[in-house]
Amino acid sequence: MSVCQSCGNDELQLDLYCPKCRFVSPSAHNRLAEAFIGDLYERGYQAYNEKGYKKATSAIKLIIKLQPDNPDAAELLRKIETEQYSLEHVLAEARLAFQNRRFEEAADKAADVISIHPGHPEAEEILEQSREELENVAALEAEAAKFFSQGEYATAMATLEELVQAMPDSDKYKTQLGRVKEKLSHYDKRMRKAKRLVAGGKPDDALPILEELSKEVPSDSDARTLLSRVSKRQDTVFKLIPVAREAVEAGEYARAQKLLAKVLAVDKDYDEAKELWERIQSARRRTARKWSLIGTGIVVGAIIFVIILVSFSRRSRNRSLLQQARTARGNGEYLNALELYNQIGTSGVDPEMVKAEIKEIEIDAFIEQAEASLAKEAWSKAEQALTEAENKGSPRARTGPYHILAGAMRRKTAAKTKLDERRWLGALEDFEKILTIPKEDQTVAGWKKLFEAINSERARAKGIWLEELGKKLDRKKLQQTAEILNRGEKFFPGDADAETLREKCLNLWSKRLEGFAARKKWKTATKESELLKKLFPKNRHAANIIKCVQFDRYMARIQDQIKVQDWVSVESTLAVLKASNPPPERQAKLEEVESMVADKIKAIREKRFKELCAKGDNHFKARKWDKAAKAYKLALDIIEDPAVERRIAQAKGQAGAPAGMVYIPGGKFTMGSNTGGFKNEYPAHTLKTRAFYIGLTEVTNKEYREFVKAAGRLEPRYWKDPNFNQPNQPVVGVSLEDAKAYAKWKKARLPSEAEWEYAARGADALTYPWGNNFDAKRCRCYNSREKYPVPVGSYPTGRSPWGCLDMAGNVFEWTSSKYDLYPGAPMTDDRAGKNLYIVKGGAYSSDSQSLRTSYRDRAYSPTERKKSIGFRIAKNVVLIKKEE
Repeated sequence: MSVCQSCGNDELQLDLYCPKCRFVSPSAHNRLAEAFIGDLYERGYQAYNEKGYKKATSAIKLIIKLQPDNPDAAELLRKIETEQYSLEHVLAEARLAFQNRRFEEAADKAADVISIHPGHPEAEEILEQSREELENVAALEAEAAKFFSQGEYATAMATLEELVQAMPDSDKYKTQLGRVKEKLSHYDKRMRKAKRLVAGGKPDDALPILEELSKEVPSDSDARTLLSRVSKRQDTVFKLIPVAREAVEAGEYARAQKLLAKVLAVDKDYDEAKELWERIQSARRRTARKWSLIGTGIVVGAIIFVIILVSFSRRSRNRSLLQQARTARGNGEYLNALELYNQIGTSGVDPEMVKAEIKEIEIDAFIEQAEASLAKEAWSKAEQALTEAENKGSPRARTGPYHILAGAMRRKTAAKTKLDERRWLGALEDFEKILTIPKEDQTVAGWKKLFEAINSERARAKGIWLEELGKKLDRKKLQQTAEILNRGEKFFPGDADAETLREKCLNLWSKRLEGFAARKKWKTATKESELLKKLFPKNRHAANIIKCVQFDRYMARIQDQIKVQDWVSVESTLAVLKASNPPPERQAKLEEVESMVADKIKAIREKRFKELCAKGDNHFKARKWDKAAKAYKLALDIIEDPAVERRIAQAKGQAGAPAGMVYIPGGKFTMGSNTGGFKNEYPAHTLKTRAFYIGLTEVTNKEYREFVKAAGRLEPRYWKDPNFNQPNQPVVGVSLEDAKAYAKWKKARLPSEAEWEYAARGADALTYPWGNNFDAKRCRCYNSREKYPVPVGSYPTGRSPWGCLDMAGNVFEWTSSKYDLYPGAPMTDDRAGKNLYIVKGGAYSSDSQSLRTSYRDRAYSPTERKKSIGFRIAKNVVLIKKEE
């Protein structure tokens, strides 16, 4: 029986598998592997028989990967790769043969591939395309043979060229093409020979060649036509042409023309006959031209003589007229000069010069006319004359002072037209543009009178403006009045009449806004206020009106809030109203409302202040310093309280405090007491201390034990007493030196008497850490039945203003201050000034007098170890200066 090699189970299934631990024996793995490999081999061999080389190769390669030494798989893979390579090689040759247009070879190769691998898609495609190409080639070959047999050598040659291009590797078609070209070349040679014979007058020699060519190529029209011509003209043409040639050479043109007419009647395209005919015509034209030139020369000579005489006369006249015109121009007789210039012709003078002088005379005439019109204040005539000069291209009229004056006059005329139509704004804009023309451009006469006329028209425009303002104001169209006022004010700034109308408009606008406010139509009032501000942005009266509307709106809102006794909203609205800088005439109303709601707002502020302080205290207890500081800051924004300021400082400082320590912000406090207590506490005096850290509680036995082990110190004398050796009880029975050594080990120090008292009573000089009244439930003191300390932090309600615990009762605490009397103390003490140190805070057995924050217990030697004295540590605050 087989046993499991993993767990020792002897109940194996099939001696291979353990159902308990699921172990499979190595023999089972071997059997499974052999079965799997056998199955793969069968699949691969079957795919090989079916020519599925890819599938067979994948299966056999997997077997070789699993069993690299399998000989059957290696042999079968070699056969597959050999056959596959052979098949691919033949297919590649078929593909190459088809690309090179060797279609018979491509078809044979593709058929070989299909015989090896039936149904091969690429081989079947190559075979089919090759057969189609072969069929096309056979069809072209038959057509070429047909054309050749019919003597259509050119068509046969074109067909064979197409075959050679289709099958460039076939010598058969190249040979046939060569034969056809040779046949066609031989035909062309004989045809050219026949034409030469005909042209050379040997039609008898050309006739048998033409008859042979016509029989060989019946479709050749050139051969048939030439044969017909040769047959017709043998009797007529060749007999008459020599006689006509002799007549032409002899100059007998009439006889030659008759003979040639007979030849052309037989053969109109006969070249030699046409050539002789053209020679006859050319000779006759030359004779006619000769006699025509002789007659024309005689007539032209006569005409030239007459022209020379007329030209000489005109040249003299034109020069005389030019001299007279220039003299008239120099004398200012422009019209006479123009008349003389217009009579001048083109003979003897430069026409372009004459045109230029005429143009200059016309410009001078227009300028002179404009100057005369300006002198007479005939503005339209002057403007018209300058425009004409400008159109003639005069630079003086286009850019000079006349042009500027003419433009000003045009603008003034347009402005006057606008003013007649009561369009005062457009007219004033035109007048303003004229008045802003630089002084250096006002050099010609007429500007002074033009400005006088403009000033008169501006006064008329002002009257129209004020009249329109009055009408709009009478109709109480205030927005339109303001818009018209603003438009005209830039032309008449500071005008007294306009200012009067402005104040009247603003007074009406103020009454309108007061009406909206009285009806509590604040949306409309606000919209009107914004419009007023837009129309009068820099006007104090308008700004005051807008402030009054805003004040009335806020005051109405406050009245509604008072009705529903929403005092929080009343307070916030009043704050917004005061911040908006209300106008003086509304100040009394504001003070009245403030006095009316002052008590309610004060109560709300106090309530909110207390809530925020309580929230800050909760965050402080939960050590959420940022949230505590934020809550205290909100409370301080409501009511300024020095205690809250100190809490903010403590919360900010506590964020960087070491674990188990409390941050005490620096400040002034009252040390000692003037009422009750003992004389060594007198007098109360003010001290100032820097910020420091102090322990939240006294040092515990657990914490001190770590120090003892680390520093090799002696254990405190009371650790064997179960009433004093609990881990969270304050350590007692330690001297001042022991306390200082522990503080140094913790990289700290002992607090001074002043620091301890400040941490216990705060800045308000509390009698006890929690307040001015004694409460035995807030500390471990004399009324406890057990006379031993409790674990630190057992009285959270007795915490000091800074959050320190157990500052009253439980155990006295060492300080680093030697005992001495305060300056001005009403007593003397022999212990003062000696090597004795103060302990503070009272112990588990102390009465209410000893638990006071100002109490100073009798001085102790630094070597004393009492079961009622422990200590807490302090640290300096290291200020880190922030880098700029």
